[in-house]
Amino acid sequence: MQTLLVLWALSLAVSVAGENCLTPRTTTLAFKADLSLVPPPELIAQIDSDLELIAGAFPFLDTLCSFPGWSPGLVLLVFTPEAEEEWEAGEFDGFHELHELVGYTGSTYSPAGFYQMNFDHSFNAHAVAALYAEIPGVKYAFVNSFGTWFECNVTDIEYHPDDRRYFYWYYDEDCRRYRWVVQFEGNVPSLISGSGFPVSSTTETFGSLKARW
Repeated sequence: MQTLLVLWALSLAVSVAGENCLTPRTTTLAFKADLSLVPPPELIAQIDSDLELIAGAFPFLDTLCSFPGWSPGLVLLVFTPEAEEEWEAGEFDGFHELHELVGYTGSTYSPAGFYQMNFDHSFNAHAVAALYAEIPGVKYAFVNSFGTWFECNVTDIEYHPDDRRYFYWYYDEDCRRYRWVVQFEGNVPSLISGSGFPVSSTTETFGSLKARW
């Protein structure tokens, strides 16, 4: 299972066109900026509007995807020994309300000693893990986290709502890093910093970056 998750993570990160990202950028950015069960509608609207404005001002940034850093729609659980016996016997009843809330779709057991609980992807996995952790009989509940460290040909975006900044990263096929920061004044996005090695790509997508950085 771990191998499949790693492959899934890499396939998610490799996409370099905003409309082709495997998880919607607006939703992913909202999940990363706000750990509520469901991001506030006003946050979704703000990010969606900002991304359109950034795409209009700096089209090359619209080719980058936001990497969630965890597997959407699943939480990993470790039961107490007593609760695990009840769960395996079909007698554990502590999850009924939570499973109705998050659209539970089933579970699988890993030989590593945890259960993978699957649910609707529209809910923030961090918030769902926190709800599982409050239920008696659950020893640990955590998201399936992974990172882009030491990976090549990956992209990421983060949104900092406190100062309305967007941070963009791109690691090319040689693992060289490029970074851009966009900040808003009203509805005007400004590219306030950029760093990285000169871009060697001859594609139209990154050609404009050669003169800029």
